[in-house]
Amino acid sequence: MPEFVKKSAPVFLSRTDEDTFARRLRVLVPDVLFVDGQRWSSSVPPAHSLISSCLSNLVYIWSPNTCAELPYKKLPSGVYQGPISGVVIQFVRCKQTDHSLLSGDIGIGYDKNDSRMVCFVDKVWNTLRALNATKLESINPDNGGSVKRGIKNYIVGPHAKELSSEGIPLKHSDVEVYYRAES
Repeated sequence: MPEFVKKSAPVFLSRTDEDTFARRLRVLVPDVLFVDGQRWSSSVPPAHSLISSCLSNLVYIWSPNTCAELPYKKLPSGVYQGPISGVVIQFVRCKQTDHSLLSGDIGIGYDKNDSRMVCFVDKVWNTLRALNATKLESINPDNGGSVKRGIKNYIVGPHAKELSSEGIPLKHSDVEVYYRAES
């Protein structure tokens, strides 16, 4: 009987960090692909070797050695809908504006009895955690004053840390909470 577990983490990754992550992950998972969105024009998923090649804000991390073919459903509109979890890891990309870097997220729900999937998920998480460059401190957006230091629940890429050091605030995507890299 399947036993499902969930795993997720908020991230601050620039486009440069995304490709650093993809290249490092490829060392551990040589067949890893990044699927461009959940809806496709054909039954063949639009898969790329780098996240930056994807146009969608939603990217699905896939290992064909873990799941040879992605399941899909053909919708009445003729579009194909792929999986969002279970056999792929959902990556919601960060968005950089002129004023801030908005957080993204990575997450999956999967069967913990599927040893190949467990191994794949562990490699993805270990690679992502190794990319983490700093702790954060929450800041008052009006005056830049420190609110709380030592925040460790975000994964912050090295380029995102650099952007923060240059004065670009890191903002949680859906709430008015701002951060900067701890110095």
